[in-house]
Amino acid sequence: LGVNDDVEAMTRDMILQWLAG
Repeated sequence: LGVNDDVEAMTRDMILQWLAG
């Protein structure tokens, strides 16, 4: 589902930012 892809991408970005923080 497109919505699921958007959520996964946003979550992935948040995780990457948290790890890089």
